[in-house]
Amino acid sequence: MNEQTHTIRNSDEKLFDAVVNLLAALILLAVLYPLLFIVSASFSDPALVLNGEVLLLAEAYYFRGI
Repeated sequence: MNEQTHTIRNSDEKLFDAVVNLLAALILLAVLYPLLFIVSASFSDPALVLNGEVLLLAEAYYFRGI
């Protein structure tokens, strides 16, 4: 009753899947990096952010308001 059918994928389909997965990973990085940077910059010292010293993670945490 529950027969599993296995389809054999040719090399073109495998290549297409690899390209789609690579593009999806690049788009994911393009979305996540700015989001993580904004969150890090929100908790970092404003002087460090303005000097470009915060690249990915917060260097020195800063919780004061303006």
